[in-house]
Amino acid sequence: DKKGFRFIHLLSPCPTGWGFPEDKTITMARMAVESGAYHLMEWEGEGWQTTYHPSFQIKVEDYLQAQTRFAHLTGEELQEIARRTAKYWERVSRSE
Repeated sequence: DKKGFRFIHLLSPCPTGWGFPEDKTITMARMAVESGAYHLMEWEGEGWQTTYHPSFQIKVEDYLQAQTRFAHLTGEELQEIARRTAKYWERVSRSE
């Protein structure tokens, strides 16, 4: 019933490029969302709405370390990414 432009942005994990086993593709997508590294949202009316609030039971660090493309990151860098992810979700929570 809605008229107008449609846009879909998908997270599509790439086993070869990201460096993880093919049979873990769905797991990697879920880890991205549950760790808060990927924000599921949609445009509704006049603004973005979060369609799923992650549980954060998976650490961002664990999600990143499951991929060989991030093997070069130091512990300090992983912690900084986790800190920035948490800060991002604090802003999301305040704006809703």
